[in-house]
Amino acid sequence: MERKSIRLATVLVFMTLLVAALAILPACAKPAPPAKEKVLKIGMFYELTGPVQSSMPGITLAHYDAYWKWLNETKGGIKGVKVEHMWYDGAFNVERSVSGYKQFKDAGTVIVEPWTSVTGEPLLEIAQRDGIPMSSHWATDKALDPQYWFYSWSPTFTQFFTTTLKWIKETDWKESRPPRVAQIGWKI
Repeated sequence: MERKSIRLATVLVFMTLLVAALAILPACAKPAPPAKEKVLKIGMFYELTGPVQSSMPGITLAHYDAYWKWLNETKGGIKGVKVEHMWYDGAFNVERSVSGYKQFKDAGTVIVEPWTSVTGEPLLEIAQRDGIPMSSHWATDKALDPQYWFYSWSPTFTQFFTTTLKWIKETDWKESRPPRVAQIGWKI
């Protein structure tokens, strides 16, 4: 009977040690690394230097920076995802814009906003190939071609001008002679 008691005691001690070890092991494990915060990276071109710099004062960049900071801090970003506002001075120069686009792409940007059609239109094929959409306030017939991932909230200059001429003819013009129309732009 003594042998049975020793075996039983051995099994009980083993079971007790096993239960204790199982209770302690989770506390010894390394904690899981914190989940990496999701970030939505957007790339925006600003013409802070070059021939059209006066159309894009530096204050505009400060406004965008302030907006994204406000959105991230007060609203938690977009649906809980923080927005990283990246920018590049395109200087109204196609080569600089291509270089800036490459920097945006390498950084993992998910959308690019060129400031002008002169520097943005050459990026259409590159962005299409890379699967990166572009959006901006300008539009051209080429950019609005459905083959490109380009989204604009403005009509093209041709659409602006023809709509204005139509309005003058149908609404505002009362004389019998044809209206005289001039278009003024800036020399670049």
